[in-house]
Amino acid sequence: MANGGGNQVGRTPSDFKEYARILLARRRILVSFVGIACVVAVVLSLIGPEVYHAQVSLLPEETKGLSLSSLMSGPSSLDLMAGLGRREGAIFLEMLRSRSVFEGVVRQCDLIREFKFDKLPEARGMEETVRLLKKRAKFDKSEAGIISVDVSVATPFFPRVSTRRKTADLAAGIANAFSDQLNIVNREKATSRARAVRIYLEQQIKITEARMKTESDSLVHLQLKNRAIAIEDQTKAAIQSAGEIKGKIIAGEMELNILRQTMLPDNPQIHAIESKLEELRKQYSKLEYGAPEGTADSDSRDFQVPFADLPAIAQQQAMVMRDLTVQQTVFELLNQQYYKAKIQETGDVPSLTVLDQAFPPVYRSWPRRSLLCVLTFILSGMVGILIVFWLEYRDRNRGVPVPDGPSGFVEAWMTDIGALRAALGGRSARGKPA
Repeated sequence: MANGGGNQVGRTPSDFKEYARILLARRRILVSFVGIACVVAVVLSLIGPEVYHAQVSLLPEETKGLSLSSLMSGPSSLDLMAGLGRREGAIFLEMLRSRSVFEGVVRQCDLIREFKFDKLPEARGMEETVRLLKKRAKFDKSEAGIISVDVSVATPFFPRVSTRRKTADLAAGIANAFSDQLNIVNREKATSRARAVRIYLEQQIKITEARMKTESDSLVHLQLKNRAIAIEDQTKAAIQSAGEIKGKIIAGEMELNILRQTMLPDNPQIHAIESKLEELRKQYSKLEYGAPEGTADSDSRDFQVPFADLPAIAQQQAMVMRDLTVQQTVFELLNQQYYKAKIQETGDVPSLTVLDQAFPPVYRSWPRRSLLCVLTFILSGMVGILIVFWLEYRDRNRGVPVPDGPSGFVEAWMTDIGALRAALGGRSARGKPA
């Protein structure tokens, strides 16, 4: 045993029976140590802080971001602005960790007062509260995209029934506040993006209106300059007139040839037909090439387009009409999407669905007294065994008998402390100058 004679000095246990004998011999020390540790653990669990845990589950809606391609229902996937598009659960997870959401939760639940930081300056109180809240709030996202918000709140020491109930309510309130603030922040950001799209569309509508007016003025100027109001109808009329004039010219030439065979060249009738033919040829040339510059006919206001100018005028008019049609089409599309953007800007559709709302927990999440007692019993037993073997080893090497039980354990420790003090005192005395 531990209190054996000097023949036991230096002996060490070599088998299981020897270990069992040592533990049995010093069972009082071991049982006392384990018992005291378990009692201390139970007392601390009764008077220490209790932690209450609340959780809320959120399902992000896979809504399309407000982009020009989605507004026009086109096949393009190019977004109008950076950051728009389909929002994944990871984006909401990062938004939950943002400063805006945390400060919103602090204000909604009045956490500066709840966490006892109301005596500090406002900025520092907010900073300390956010820092503490980040430690107590955990966020996670499952593979299915469901976001969970876990909040744990602890009571002070010596909690009462009312304090426990208040702490449980606070944990649920904070968890639900995260859901509310995430919706608020996301809606504000989505509204600001929708407002940016609406402003962009307004600017494009103004630009398109200016371009449309420019193209319309160009068309009017081209029509007035070339007297081409309705070029197709005018061309048909000109062709009909040219055909009639050409027919009259041919008939007049035939009549003139006949008269020349029977009459002298200076016959008045021949002169009259020649004058008539000359006038008809002028009219036909005017239809074909237009009136010469500087003549009275060139300044006349008749809306006839010369045949020689028809291809160029028709091409110019077609290009102007094309540009005008393009601007009109763009204006119609922009106008439609402008009103869609206004509707989406004023819309109040939640972007998150709350699957499981947080409720005040009925039971605390920590401390678990049964688990704590089991762990304390195991750990204290292991430490107690080490202490018993250490005492046995020390006593065998010293040859000092020590009685069993708590008194022997205390006496052994006091002996070690006294020896340590004596050693330190002697070393100090030797170090003093003579």
